Amino acid sequence: MLDRLRKHSAKISALADMGTDLLIETADGGRDALALSQPMWATWTMEQFALIPKLCRPFDDPDMLRKRREALETFVRLPHLHPSGLSSAAPAFASDASLVTGASRHFLENVCEVEVRGWEHAAFLSRILEPLSARYVAFDSNRAWLLYWIAHSLDLMGMPLTGVKQARAISTLLHFQDTERGGFGGGPGQMGHLMSTYAAICALAIVGGPGGMPTAHDIDRGQSVEVGRGGWDCIEKDKIYAWMLRLKQPDGSFLVHEQGEIDVRATYCVLVVASLLGLVTEELLDGVGDYLASCQTYEGGFAAMSCAEYTVHGDAVHPLGAVRDQPAQGEAHGGYAFCAFASHAHLVQLGRAGCVDTQALLRWATSLQGMAYEGGGFRGRTNKLVDGCYGWFCGGGLMTCLEGLLLPPPDETAANDDDGDGSWDSVSDHDEDLYDRRALQTYILAVAQLDTGGLCDKPGKRPDAYHTCYNLSGLSMTQHRVRPNPAMAARAAEACGRTDVLQRSVYAQSLAWVPSGDATAPSDAVGVTHPVFNVAVRHVERLMSHCYT
Repeated sequence: MLDRLRKHSAKISALADMGTDLLIETADGGRDALALSQPMWATWTMEQFALIPKLCRPFDDPDMLRKRREALETFVRLPHLHPSGLSSAAPAFASDASLVTGASRHFLENVCEVEVRGWEHAAFLSRILEPLSARYVAFDSNRAWLLYWIAHSLDLMGMPLTGVKQARAISTLLHFQDTERGGFGGGPGQMGHLMSTYAAICALAIVGGPGGMPTAHDIDRGQSVEVGRGGWDCIEKDKIYAWMLRLKQPDGSFLVHEQGEIDVRATYCVLVVASLLGLVTEELLDGVGDYLASCQTYEGGFAAMSCAEYTVHGDAVHPLGAVRDQPAQGEAHGGYAFCAFASHAHLVQLGRAGCVDTQALLRWATSLQGMAYEGGGFRGRTNKLVDGCYGWFCGGGLMTCLEGLLLPPPDETAANDDDGDGSWDSVSDHDEDLYDRRALQTYILAVAQLDTGGLCDKPGKRPDAYHTCYNLSGLSMTQHRVRPNPAMAARAAEACGRTDVLQRSVYAQSLAWVPSGDATAPSDAVGVTHPVFNVAVRHVERLMSHCYT
């Protein structure tokens, strides 16, 4: 069998193990099949699997990229490698899982492209900044999000919005501000919404700077931050704070907008916006920690909300029992889990957190990373398919927050201990990692990344700005080990211009998250994003330094 593989080695363009058949497609379109008595994963040794990448040599011809991707998609979706696709062979799967993992990893890491296709992604995202076709009319209320996803993605790749596009973005975002009630809407003239406010403030942190709004003349000339009109001084912080207090409920939860629904993501948006703009107060935080804890489900993850019961005393409404005992409503979900636990981690640093079962969360979160035959990505819920966006929500973002609380703080001398070889091994093969960083990198770069630009959910899906943003955010956390550094927090506290103890703590702890220096990122690594806010660390420092002086 190996002799036959070697015979084809010079022209193999696709190779797939289909149970008891090994299918080979050659560059000239021919096909061959090797009949096996048993599935190859059950009989081959690791040395035999290691031969496959050497036989399937990458082609330099651009016309072969499509076939290579088709081969990859076939491999990732192989039904016989999944327990649900096995019958009598299922009991043997567990004992041979390492063999399957090794085969998949060899294929993904050695046959497929593994670098960020930055120029293609930038071109894809830039097209979305231009007028969209009529079928995108439903995105009119998501314009703040589109600008955030695009600005953050480009910034992580080192290709930030500049010139006319930067000035346009600042002006456009400021026109989303609800100057009557407070907050930012999804588009001009729309009511304030906490999710849109988060997106707008984060986008302004990335593209904006001190000063007022760029004028029409500024936009024509492509100037904004460099002439002192970066838009930050136009943010109506007092109205935003009063509006957020009106959205707060007696149990510590928040409505997403006036007369809207309760959602734990709203709590996250409040904490991020208030922290970035210097609006955190005891009144705003009261009861928030216990409410977050009440959203934790029996699985260990977090649901969208918990069920509150109220009683009326005079003119005041109070929770009927302890907020932390309110039952969670709904299924544990990766998006809710990240928002809830990132908020909890932030409150832990401020000494205002509730009681969360971190070990249960860790057990649930680690179960969400797919096996190598699934590409190494993360799923958002139990028994669901992997999805590129959860590389951030359940992978890089959530796991980094967990590592920040569960693992010891970094040694400041670690930055001097790097070997400087730029290999992924220094990032991935680390005793203290809570997840497989290299596997997630491989999923993002080899499975979710499209050769024509943009990143997607999973093979066969179209790319979009949302999945591009969160795939790249997850990639950032796999390439940079970010932890809260006590020494950095102490220096930030000394530099803070506020006298209020709580606000000094918010400033210091927000800026304490820095790359630990104990990992060497690849030469083409994306930028470092903040694990709680999901904005580049340097932009968090810029905006907070401006707002806290």
